[in-house]
Amino acid sequence: MGLKMRNNILFLSLIVLLSVAGLKGSEPGTGDGTTALFDNLYLVGDATGAGWSPSGYSVSDEAAEDSNYVFSASFKAGEMKIHLNSGDWCDGQWLNPPNADAALTSVDYLVTNGCEGPDNKWRFQEKGNFRVTVDTLAQKITFDTLQYYPHLYLVGDAAPGGWDLNAAAPMLKDSVNEAVFSWKGVLKSGVFKIATVRSFDNDWDWLMPMTDGSGLEDSLYQILVAGSGSDFKWQVADSAAGEYHIRIDLAEAEIDFEFIPKEVLHYDALYLVGDATAAGWNIGSPLPMLQDSENPDLFSWTGKLKPGEFKVTNYSGDWCQGDHLQPLVNGTPALDAEKFAVHHNCEGDDNKWLVTKDSTYSISIDLRDSSITVLEDSAVVEPEPEETVVFMVGSASPGGWDLGSQTALSMSETDSSIFSWEDTLKAGEIKFKLYSEPDWCAGHWMHPLSANQSLDETGSAILPGCSPELNPDYKWNVTKAGIYNIEIDLKDTLVIFTLIDDFERHYDNLYLVGDATPGGWSLADQTAMIPDSLIDMKFAWTGLLKPGEFKIKTYPEDDFCGGEWVHPYFQGQSLTDTNCVILLGCSDTNPDFKWVITAEDSGEYTVTIDLNIMSIHFEKHEIVSLENAAIVADYRLFQNYPNPFNPITHIQYGIPEQSDVRVIIYDVAGRQIKQWSMNNQKAGWHDLLWDGTNNMQQKVSTGIYIYRMQAGEFVDTKKMLFMK
Repeated sequence: MGLKMRNNILFLSLIVLLSVAGLKGSEPGTGDGTTALFDNLYLVGDATGAGWSPSGYSVSDEAAEDSNYVFSASFKAGEMKIHLNSGDWCDGQWLNPPNADAALTSVDYLVTNGCEGPDNKWRFQEKGNFRVTVDTLAQKITFDTLQYYPHLYLVGDAAPGGWDLNAAAPMLKDSVNEAVFSWKGVLKSGVFKIATVRSFDNDWDWLMPMTDGSGLEDSLYQILVAGSGSDFKWQVADSAAGEYHIRIDLAEAEIDFEFIPKEVLHYDALYLVGDATAAGWNIGSPLPMLQDSENPDLFSWTGKLKPGEFKVTNYSGDWCQGDHLQPLVNGTPALDAEKFAVHHNCEGDDNKWLVTKDSTYSISIDLRDSSITVLEDSAVVEPEPEETVVFMVGSASPGGWDLGSQTALSMSETDSSIFSWEDTLKAGEIKFKLYSEPDWCAGHWMHPLSANQSLDETGSAILPGCSPELNPDYKWNVTKAGIYNIEIDLKDTLVIFTLIDDFERHYDNLYLVGDATPGGWSLADQTAMIPDSLIDMKFAWTGLLKPGEFKIKTYPEDDFCGGEWVHPYFQGQSLTDTNCVILLGCSDTNPDFKWVITAEDSGEYTVTIDLNIMSIHFEKHEIVSLENAAIVADYRLFQNYPNPFNPITHIQYGIPEQSDVRVIIYDVAGRQIKQWSMNNQKAGWHDLLWDGTNNMQQKVSTGIYIYRMQAGEFVDTKKMLFMK
C-alpha cells in the first residue's frame, strides 16, 4: 500500500453529539422553515461507527453559527438518519430525508415524532469522509467531502487510556492544516497504534508502523485499511518511556516522535497522607517529610505505618491545589516501591502504595530520578515499657532544655506503659526522653509526627536521639501557657495533653514586693509595674534591685492572701530562666518561691513580664560612670534607662575619637521628635537626658519612640517606651 493518503480511504464513523447554544424558534415538525429548538443531535445508522445502537456514540462538534450543527466524521457504505434523543428509538424526534434511500445531494429534511411517520434514511454509496452541516434556520442538511481523517486516537497499553477506545487519547487537529495532527503526553512502557475511529470494528482504518514492534525512531507509517493486513504496533521500551510530542502529517504520510526530556520537579515540602499513616486522609494535616539540608531533591521520613494505603503530596490543605506522587500501578506493595508518577492537581489515576504490616518504616524519595524506597526499619526499635522512664525536656517545661533539670513523669501503678504529669507549662517547645542519662544521644525520644502538630492530635513516634537520617527532631509546640495534664501511652505511642487552667485572667496592674525592691515587704509601698500600651497582660518596670528576695502580686489590696501571685518555678531560680507561674497566695499548693537577687546580681534592671506566655525577662543595664569610665574602644549606643520611663530617661553612648554626633528621636510613623547635634565632641562616654518633650518643648504622647545615633560612619538605632 502507498504511504500517501488517498481520497478513497475509509474514514472515521461516529454517532456525534451536536451541541447548540441558544437556538430559539417554533416547535419541531412545523416544516415552515422557522428555526427548530434542538438540544442535541445524534447520527445513527450502519454507515456510522456505532451502527444502529440507539444510545449513540458521540464526538466533539466543530464551531458553528447559532443556527447550525456542524461535525466531521468518516462514514462507510450504509444508511444514516439523525436522532434528537439518545437511548430510545421511539422517544423524541428524528430528522429524515423526504424520500427513502436519499442521496447525499438531498438537502431537505423532515422532522418526525418517535416511531411515527416515514422511516427514511440518507444512503452512503461508498466509504468516505464528510463534514455534515444541519442548518436549522433553513431546515437544510449538506454533506461536504473531506480529504483527510477528521479524528485520530492513540490506543494501547502504552497510551494513557490503554485499550479502552472510549478513553483513547485524541490527537489535536491543526487549526490551519487539516492534514496535521499532534499530541503531547506520557507514553508508558508497552505498545500502541493509532485509530481513526473509536471502534474495533474491522470496517475502520488504523495507522501503524511498517514492522511490528518498531521503535519510535522511524518516521514512516502504513495504514491498515478496513482490517486488511497485519496488526502491527509501535513498541515503547522501558528505557524509552516518558513524555513525547507526536506529530502526524497525513498529506506527507510522516510521523515524528519527539522525546521531551523530563524536567526534575523541585518541591519545598512533601507530605505523607493516607489511612496507613497517623494523619489518615486528612489533607489539612498530612505528615511532613524531612528535606535534606545539602540536597533539596532528597526527602525522607521515618515512623509507624499501619495496614492501609498512602501516597505523597506536595501541598497541605487542598487535594486539587498541588502535585501527587503515586505508584505507577495502584496497590503496589510499599516495600516493592521503586518509581513514582506525578499527577497534577486532581488529574489522572488515583494510585496508592499498600502497607500490609503494622511496623516502623523509613521512606526515601529522590526527585532527580523519580525514585522511592520504602524499608521496614529494624534499626528503630521501641524500648520495652517496663524498662523505661519518661522525662519532659524543652523550653515549655519547668526544667527547660537543661538535661540536669529534666522533668520526670510518673508511671501508673497498674500499667507500666502509662506515664502522667500535671503542672504548669509555659509557651514553648517540648519532647520526651525515654532514658535517665543526661545525654542527648544515649537512647530513644518520643516526638510528634510533624513539626506543626497540634496538642489536640495524639499521634507520636519513638525514635533514636541524634540520628538525623531517622529522626527529624520534631517537638510539640505549646502556644498557650497554663496548667496541663499530660498522659503518655508507650504501647500505642499516644501523647494526650489536657489543658486544666489556661490562666486566662485579666490583671490591670502588677506589683513587685520583697526586700530586693524599693518598697521592701511593705504592701503599702509595693512597687507598681507599668502596663504595656500595646499588649494586654504585659508589664514592665525599670529600677534598682538590691540583694534580697521578691515576688510579684497581681492585685492592689494590702493583703498577702487576697489573690494570686507570680512566682518562679523553684526557689533560687536564675534570672536568666524565663519561667514563671501564677499561684493563689497563702495556699497549701503554693510553696511561695521567690526570685533571689545576690550582691553580684544587684543593679539597675528592666523587668518585663508577659502573662500571655508566662514569661519573665530581667535586663540588667550597663550604667556608665562617667567619672570613672574606661577608655572607649569602639562606638557604642546603650539601651535607655529606665525603660519604660516617665518623666526622664538616660541615653548613653560612647565614641572612641573626637566626632560629630547626632542623636535623633522619631515616632513610629518616622516623624522627627527631638534632635541633638554635637560637633567635634570629645572621645569618651556621654549621657543625654530626655524629658519626653519635642523640639518645641511640648510633651509627647504615650507610645513607642525610636532613637538613632550617628557618629561618622557609625549608625545604631534602639526603641524606648514613654508612659504618661
